[in-house]
Amino acid sequence: ELFAGKATLTAEWRRQGGKALAPVEVYEDPHTRTGYVKAHDLLLPENRQAHLHRAKCGPENIGWVAAPCTSYCDWNLENGGSRTFQQPEGGDGRPLTDKELAGNALSEFAADYFEDMLDNNGFPFAESSGSSGRYPKQWDLPRWKKVLSRPDVDWVEFRMCAFGLGPPDEENAYYQHLT
Repeated sequence: ELFAGKATLTAEWRRQGGKALAPVEVYEDPHTRTGYVKAHDLLLPENRQAHLHRAKCGPENIGWVAAPCTSYCDWNLENGGSRTFQQPEGGDGRPLTDKELAGNALSEFAADYFEDMLDNNGFPFAESSGSSGRYPKQWDLPRWKKVLSRPDVDWVEFRMCAFGLGPPDEENAYYQHLT
């Protein structure tokens, strides 16, 4: 489980009797961004290369990769984001923000990991924000378009609850977003 957050998938996998490698998350507490774990920092080339090697040679054979999607968020229309559908990597005549540079590096790594695992008889999953039509998403990057065009890849877009949040005046109603 890469970009694991609280690693709930790994925990449930193990609870169900499965074996799993240690989940990879750059912070011990990702919500407060505290407890930096250098060995899990996938912005570091050596860490990315280690996972790409394991996706090709094992022991990683089932993988969940969910690169951070904040640099692809629709709010970037208001917050100075430079991604366009014509140039989903960003720029569009402006310098890339640090968030966009990191988003590109992590999303491209995720695509490489996904494809390396597929090419070596693994079973990868990838998760990120779904399309809104307002602002480019990870899936609009050339590397992901290549992955998604493969005949052995299925694309499923569905609504997920936004972290259990909902309107305060509607009990059991939740905000949803495409994933």
